[in-house]
Amino acid sequence: MKGQHLSEPARPRVQHRHILLVAGVLAGALAVLDSLSLAVRGVPLLGERWSLGLTSLVCLLVVGSWAVEKAGLRTVTRWVAATLIIAAIICGYGLLLWKGPWWFDGSHLRKKDLQPADGVVITGFRTALVALGAGFIAALGLYYTHRSHKQTEKLFDHTREKDREQTELTREGQVTDRYVEAIKLLSSENLTQRLGGIYSLERIMRDSAKDHGTVVDVLAAFVRQHASKGDGQAHVPSEDIRAAMVVLGRRPKSESSRLNLAGVQIPVVELANAQLPLTCFDFANLRAVNMDRANLTQSEFHEAILSAARLSNAILHSAVLRKAQLDRADLTLADFWRADLSGANFARARLNSANLAGADLRGADLRGAQGVAVEQLCKAILDKHTQLAPDLAADAQIQERIRKLEE
Repeated sequence: MKGQHLSEPARPRVQHRHILLVAGVLAGALAVLDSLSLAVRGVPLLGERWSLGLTSLVCLLVVGSWAVEKAGLRTVTRWVAATLIIAAIICGYGLLLWKGPWWFDGSHLRKKDLQPADGVVITGFRTALVALGAGFIAALGLYYTHRSHKQTEKLFDHTREKDREQTELTREGQVTDRYVEAIKLLSSENLTQRLGGIYSLERIMRDSAKDHGTVVDVLAAFVRQHASKGDGQAHVPSEDIRAAMVVLGRRPKSESSRLNLAGVQIPVVELANAQLPLTCFDFANLRAVNMDRANLTQSEFHEAILSAARLSNAILHSAVLRKAQLDRADLTLADFWRADLSGANFARARLNSANLAGADLRGADLRGAQGVAVEQLCKAILDKHTQLAPDLAADAQIQERIRKLEE
């Protein structure tokens, strides 16, 4: 398919480490047999010249294959030059293997009519020399094994990265297709199809972090478009509007983007436990809405209608409810820490155990509020325009609080 990546299998090639290992074993076995024959019989197994020639040939093949692999020699000239150099090295090694015992210990060895004592010395020297050569060849084999392993790892990582990219592209294509279908359903005249589109968008919002913000904006625009007009009464909005609000309220807690729902008419909607921080509800009709235990941190309700709304245990840290209508609202245990409640109407609202620490109540009407205690008000920001019940307005602590704030 177009755009699809297909990983090609690596072509088989000669494994030089296998050549090195096998050749090293052959060279070592040949030298050991030669040395044993020399020690037991007093003469080499194949004769000194044949033994030296075979050993040199094996070593020449070993080192030659390594040089070609290491240097990447391709031309005939370079191959011939490398072969001559390697042949010189191998001949030197073979000569050392042949004549070395006499070079290093010639004063104690006979050159003719060798005796068993001479064979022991010669065997020991050659065995040590062959062991060094075999160790060198084995080390080369291990080096090539390690390098081949690294190359295999790189190839595997490259293939895995390509597969991951292809999987990501395929997934994004599927998400795009699902998004297009969901938008089509959302614009349908059929209620059932619109509901299907809304819940499809919710699934996309949870499956794709990239499309999260887009889905939220689309659902908010849908609510604004279909629920921005009303007569201010508590008429229940249509089922698709309620479903869209529920989906928006199920946003992840880590959501940090602002949500624009200014002016929406969504009374009597169930939004208990909703996650709606940083949401703009300015001038919205939220009459009798259920927002118990909702997270409304830093949300804005400027001149919003929250009459008879349920906000018990709601979190409204630094929220703005300037001139909001909170009459008959249930605000029990609501947390208004540093919220702006200036000019708000609390007629017959229940404020039992609500947290008003740092809340701005300047110009607010709390004359008919229920459950308001002196301790609550002494933590809030008050002024002479704050309207309180007569018994609270006459309290000495509250008067002292107002005096200090106005100084």
